[in-house]
Amino acid sequence: MKAPVVLVNFPYRLAELGPELYARKAVAVLTHDVISERVEKFVGKGWPIDFEPLTREQEAALIDRAKVAIAISNEDRQKLQALAPDVHVITGFPPMFEPDAVPARPKRQPGRLRCLFVGSGATHNRLTLDWLLKKAWPTGAEGIELQIVGSVGLALNQEELPPSIQVRGRVPDISAAYDEADLALALVLEGTGVKMKLLEAVRYGIPAITTVEGLRGLPGDAAGAFPIVSDGVSLASLLSQLSESTDSLDDMAARQLAWAREHLAPDVLTHDLMKELIH
Repeated sequence: MKAPVVLVNFPYRLAELGPELYARKAVAVLTHDVISERVEKFVGKGWPIDFEPLTREQEAALIDRAKVAIAISNEDRQKLQALAPDVHVITGFPPMFEPDAVPARPKRQPGRLRCLFVGSGATHNRLTLDWLLKKAWPTGAEGIELQIVGSVGLALNQEELPPSIQVRGRVPDISAAYDEADLALALVLEGTGVKMKLLEAVRYGIPAITTVEGLRGLPGDAAGAFPIVSDGVSLASLLSQLSESTDSLDDMAARQLAWAREHLAPDVLTHDLMKELIH
């Protein structure tokens, strides 16, 4: 049986479909962000735009071609619905979390805390890492270590960093970095849309701390599950507490796992999408 629905990834792809396909198929588009909002953020901050920009009018014209638009969060759903009032917009949060695949974490010895910062070389990641290293990281803290993974750290000079901070750059398997970590620093100071690095930490069963921006678009009481840091003082205090108490880290991990099981299970996340496609 030929599929009655065509699902395309990113609104840009809608321009590539011919009129005969739109006449025969129900077209759905998967969005990852509100692209025009991202453009406005980058322009306002003076950041280089490393993606194909769209104005609000251009984005609306593309989405208008689809029958269904799938937003990455309820917040984005409202924005996309305002852009394209005639399109049915639903929320399809990224189904990255697998409840039965979260690995058991070995018991950690107090007095040591291995932190992980993961990121691409995108501007917002580089600015956050610069803030972390220059203004927030507790360099004199005994037993607290930081691993920087991804292209975000490629421009750093390892010789200028203290021994507690290691730059690993790109790695062939990100799961190994998470396996070695006790805590994920899912920190983002500026940006748009849902932050994948926090969802990635949850996916690998690593407790995470974040910023207010890092919680953008998350379902449920995410603020009650993920500790929020806003400056070097709050970060140093939290890292010190977690380093000294294995129970605090275990409690955080259990709280975040419970949140994920309630809000991120695949059947929960795909319910609206399946309902829409079936009907």
